[in-house]
Amino acid sequence: MHLFMKFILAPVLFVLSVFVIIQTYRKYKIKHLLKKWEKKYHPFPLKKEA
Repeated sequence: MHLFMKFILAPVLFVLSVFVIIQTYRKYKIKHLLKKWEKKYHPFPLKKEA
């Protein structure tokens, strides 16, 4: 049971931590990236308040 918890919880916690890092990174960087991407890939409808 201990090995099961280890092999299941470790990847889940790792994915969650990476997901949180990506979300916090997006909050600070997504606005600047959207301005660049809107010029290059304009056909995609992007909401300004995302």
